[in-house]
Amino acid sequence: MNGLGSAAVASPALPLEYLLLMTAFSITLTGSIATVLRWYLVQSMILAAVVGFTVWDKIDAKQGSALDAMHIGILLAIMVLPLLLGLAARPLLARATRINQGQGSEGEAERVWRDMSEQSVSVRARDGVAFVAIIALGALVAVRFDLPKPADTIGLTVSLTLHLVGLYMMFRKRDLISQTIGLLVMDQGLYLAVLKVVDVPVPALYFVAGLWFYTIITVVILVFLVPQVHRECKGGINLDEIAKQSELRG
Repeated sequence: MNGLGSAAVASPALPLEYLLLMTAFSITLTGSIATVLRWYLVQSMILAAVVGFTVWDKIDAKQGSALDAMHIGILLAIMVLPLLLGLAARPLLARATRINQGQGSEGEAERVWRDMSEQSVSVRARDGVAFVAIIALGALVAVRFDLPKPADTIGLTVSLTLHLVGLYMMFRKRDLISQTIGLLVMDQGLYLAVLKVVDVPVPALYFVAGLWFYTIITVVILVFLVPQVHRECKGGINLDEIAKQSELRG
C-alpha cells in the first residue's frame, strides 16, 4: 500500500489513468454510437496527457535536467498521435457512414447512427461483468512484467484494459462503426503499453514510428474500406445484415 501511495504522489499521470478506465467503462456499456464517439474523443485527450507525463518522467529520470529541444520534439511527436485520432475519428466515420456526400448530407450519418443505436437500457449486466473481468485480466498480466514502479504496473494494467475493451467491442458490437471504434481503442491501449514498458527515447521512438504506420493502416480502413462496404450494402452498417447480403449463392 505504501508503494501505491508514493506512486500516486510521484506520478501526475496516475489520476488520469483512472479517468481512462472510466472512459473505457463508458465506451463498453453504452449502446449509442454518437455517445461512444464522444467518449472516444475524451479518452484520446486524456491519453495524450498520460503519454506526455509518462515520457516526461522517463526522460527526466534519465537526463536529470530540463528537457532540451530534441526531447521536446519527441514529447510532442508522441502526444500528437492520440490527439489527431481523437479529433479525426468522428468526421471520418461520419463520412464513411454517409452515402450521399453532397449538399444536405450532414445529418445523414447521425440519423443512421441513431437508428442503429440500441434502444434497450444503456447499462447491461453482461457488459459490466465483462469489463470487470477485463480489468482483472489486465492486472494479472501487468504484474507479471514486474515493473520497477507500482505506477508503471497500474499504467500497464490500464493500457491492457483499453486494448482488451477494444477487442471486446469488435466481438460484441453488431455495427460496422462501433467495431471500427473498437479497433481505434485497441490502438490506444497498444500505444500506452509501449510507452509504459520500453525505454525513452530509444527504443520507444522505433516502436512509436511503427505504431504511426500501424495507425495509418487504421486510417486507410476508415477512409476507404468502411465507406466501400457501406455503399455496397446500400447504406447498412448492421453486421448481421451485411453478412446476409454477402452470402454466396449457387
